[in-house]
Formats: sequence, C-alpha cells, structure tokens
Amino acid sequence: MKLKSVFLIFFILMITSSCDSTPSKTIEPLEQDIQYHFFEKLQSHSRFLIETKALYDDNLQGLYYFIKGYHLSQVNKDIYADLEPIAFKTIETVYSEDVFVELKNTLYRIDNLVSLLNSSVILENDSMNKQIVMTEDTVSQLYYLGMKIGPASQQELTLYNLFVYFNHVLDQNSEADILSYLNELDQLITTLENDLQ
Repeated sequence: MKLKSVFLIFFILMITSSCDSTPSKTIEPLEQDIQYHFFEKLQSHSRFLIETKALYDDNLQGLYYFIKGYHLSQVNKDIYADLEPIAFKTIETVYSEDVFVELKNTLYRIDNLVSLLNSSVILENDSMNKQIVMTEDTVSQLYYLGMKIGPASQQELTLYNLFVYFNHVLDQNSEADILSYLNELDQLITTLENDLQ
C-alpha cells in the first residue's frame, strides 16, 4: 500500500510541475514556451529533492523506488536537449557573461547531482536486498537545495526564477546578489557531490 502512495505522489508531482503560472511576456511566444518547458526541469528537480527528505524520514523502500522512477523520467526528458540553444538565447542576452556562465554551469551541476544521487545512494546487492545509502545530513542538504532552486514568488532569488522570471528577479536583485546566490549554490552542490561519491 505504501508503494502505491509513493507512485501516486510521484505522479502528482510530475502532473503539477506543468501547472505553474507562465513567465513574463518579453520574448517571442514560441521561444517563451520552449524556454519555459526547458527550464521546467528545475521545478521537477526541486520537488524531487524536497520529497526525498519526506520519504527518507518515513519510507526508505518507497524512497528507493522514488529515486529510481525519477531517474527514469529524467532520461526521457532528454528530448529537450536539442532545444537548449533556443532556451538559453534570451537568458544569454539578459545577464552579464559572468552570470550567464555561472547560471548554465549551476544548471548542469544540478542535473548531474540528480543523476549522481541515483547512482550513488542506491545499492542493489541482489534483487531481494535493496538499500538506500545516504546520511541524514545529506538528505537535509538535498532538501535545502530543493528549496533554493525551485519556484517561489517571482521576485525571489531562486535558480528557477533566474531562468523563467528573470525580469522580476532583476528588478529586485543586483548582479552581485545573483553571483553571491550562485556561489552559495556552488558550495552546496560541491558538498553534496563529495557526500554522494
């Protein structure tokens, strides 16, 4: 019964990830749609990292299947890879080169961290013995990262908002604020990578 509830939670997370409000209308509608859908993976990653903590606290077997299922769903989202140049086209013009490079690097590192999470915390000794290998501190840091990268009010400094609601974020934050935020994410991701290897 608990396994069914884990799959139900996963399904709801995937469905609701496309139910967010649309980004600001400053670019061509087709480019805007491509950009929005390309960066939607940050919202999915955020929810995944947050839910990982809840399942770690309550249901380790469910967490095992949740991580495996999320990893498989992300493999299928590689169909958006060809749209990357279009998704980054506007972002590249909005931010300075330093910020743009850091944004792109952070996005790639989060994608890689999610893959690393799948490959490093799940040990399959045999088909009957499945284990999650992760400390409570690592799980708390994953939760914190999920909170820092996902959508929030459009002016808040989150990675999702930097890509999707850049006009609103830039109205409220300086380039120095953004670089400081990205540096904080970089340090957190480095810590998590070290913990998971």
